[in-house]
Amino acid sequence: MGTILDEIAAKRRIAVEEKKIQRVLPDLDSSGGFRDAVSKRPGGKVRPLFRLRRTDASREFLAGLNSVPEKENRRAAIIAECKKASPSKGIMLSSYEPGLLAQAYASGGATAVSVLTEPEYFLGNEEHLAEVRRSVALPVLRKDFIIDPWQVDESFVLGADVILLIAALLDHEAIRRMAGRARQLGMEVLLEVRDAEELAHIRDLAGLVDAIGVNARDLRDFTVDAGRLHALSKDMPQGPVPVAESGLCKADDACQLYRAGFQAFLIGEHFACSDDPEVAVRVFRTSLDQEMVQYGHWGG
Repeated sequence: MGTILDEIAAKRRIAVEEKKIQRVLPDLDSSGGFRDAVSKRPGGKVRPLFRLRRTDASREFLAGLNSVPEKENRRAAIIAECKKASPSKGIMLSSYEPGLLAQAYASGGATAVSVLTEPEYFLGNEEHLAEVRRSVALPVLRKDFIIDPWQVDESFVLGADVILLIAALLDHEAIRRMAGRARQLGMEVLLEVRDAEELAHIRDLAGLVDAIGVNARDLRDFTVDAGRLHALSKDMPQGPVPVAESGLCKADDACQLYRAGFQAFLIGEHFACSDDPEVAVRVFRTSLDQEMVQYGHWGG
């Protein structure tokens, strides 16, 4: 018997094949087609999220970036997620306005916004991503089950700045191909693993991606084990930004993970279901900023 992840992926493959017939994407390999796609992208050009926070970026490089203060580059990244439902929780938000939710996240100090676009299990859609990107000036991560290179081009056209690739769904060649295509288009890649075995398996691909995320939620059965975040913290490859995903409900937990080496935090349910999402994000933002000052990452 297959897992929930297998079931979702199988249905996404069918849906993608149908979309290929229904939707013709612009020729992004031609200069004219690329310029046209950029002009029509919600919110315009690609916005960077991880590149300035990479663990192999030198202080000299960061200090030379006049347009982006070094202090901002050194802040932990909070990626606040917009999602209406999940297979484990069902419908979480009966009234769901992703654009307004993203604005609350931005006001609270989020670094970026993640948007679920998978339609059946998470009740997302493409317009949610476009709405968020028009609503805020932050980078936007497309959270979906990307299993076909066609979806990488689609993500660019939709307005994504970052795409999620799930190691459990893809072999090495698929990751190489899709990560390379994303980089060619200017987008960034967050590659997600769930355990030590997957992390070891993709280690030689670290140079191809911008961030590696450890998901505390096992997508095979949607159980959550935050302990795996700490367990893998010391084994993260140098270079890609280490991202802690799922299972975070307390700012103190994020601070502990920051001390363990994680530099970005993808948080969905806790923020989205909060009575005041802006305040919920601000609590994490304040705590993480204080943690960085204490540990000297801002240089005083």
